[in-house]
Amino acid sequence: MTDRIPSMPQDNQISNPPSAPQPAPDKQAGQLVRNLETGEYHPILIMGPSSSGKTLLIRSLLSYLKSSPDSPINLTPGTGLIPLRYADAESRNDEGVSFLDNSVGEHQRGTIARRTDKTDPFFIPLRVEFKPDASSEPVRVNLAFLEGEGEWYQFEVGGGTAGDESDRMDTRKRKAFKSEIEEILKRYRDKGISIIYCVPSISEKTTETARKPIHELFGDMAMAAVIEQVTTLRGSMENDYELFCLTQWDNHFDNEQLVKMSGVDLNRKFVYELQSNSGDYGNSWGTLRNRFAGQRSSRYSLCAMPHASCRVEEGAIKRVDRNAVAFFDFFARTLGNWIIGNATESLNGQRIHVFPDVDILGRKRTNLLETSVRVLSGTF
Repeated sequence: MTDRIPSMPQDNQISNPPSAPQPAPDKQAGQLVRNLETGEYHPILIMGPSSSGKTLLIRSLLSYLKSSPDSPINLTPGTGLIPLRYADAESRNDEGVSFLDNSVGEHQRGTIARRTDKTDPFFIPLRVEFKPDASSEPVRVNLAFLEGEGEWYQFEVGGGTAGDESDRMDTRKRKAFKSEIEEILKRYRDKGISIIYCVPSISEKTTETARKPIHELFGDMAMAAVIEQVTTLRGSMENDYELFCLTQWDNHFDNEQLVKMSGVDLNRKFVYELQSNSGDYGNSWGTLRNRFAGQRSSRYSLCAMPHASCRVEEGAIKRVDRNAVAFFDFFARTLGNWIIGNATESLNGQRIHVFPDVDILGRKRTNLLETSVRVLSGTF
């Protein structure tokens, strides 16, 4: 990819956030990480601004893995991971453990996920079991999805007026990560983690009025700041897996196009959009690309993909033509492969995929654009 990546504006410097309050070291520091390590959980941190589709992404993925007749996975809730000494630990653990049954049921009934409004993050613990083929022994791996609200990954804005862009830019400040997120980034070291950066794909349906705040306030600059904050807290990322995810991809297509869209067509459309999106997400995508270029570890992985959870219209999940279901299933299978492959490789030392038709090829130290394309299809 040869597109020039815009640099962060120099005349609108973003102030570094103060460190988020951490648990008292003699009682709590590292206890969440110890729970993850003891339970052999692979953490998946999903970061993105409000309305970027983070919760819907989780719900649609789990719904497919748990309920689709094409999924060989036995998916069950794990145990609560928030240490009992942490604030509201019991309610957060209850919500995390019950998320699978409650949210999958709501998703299948067509109920759209409510906007996440949380003071503290919680983790969705899951136990995954499947057979790669009929003659294989079962593979077992544990996942822990971070769930939280988008405001944690946006700028604080003060001063100026709604129409005064320069004032808004001058007074932006990055919000500090929640202490639980900082703890994982700093202390979960022995194994790799997966990080998904969700940003809404901009389609022809997006009005200019909506486009401007998405990218100036909640989108590109904010996500670039989030990525830099991850880099600062994490330090070495040699065993980690990062995914730049353009959500709400179905907005690019009408219902008839959904039925006709093939995997190769999706790839070509995505390559075009990723290149042309240098004006939409040039800073955030460029920050990741620069980090990829500087990595020397063969274990570190960076991929990019579009994603579509479901068709949402008038505040509800719309049922689509049976032939169009494959469009959305394609993304669930691809994302599920990526996550479970990361977990099996990180925890067990061997990368195992659930869905061979969307196997990720060329993951290590290959051309980045080729990797970004092949995350979608092994046949492109």
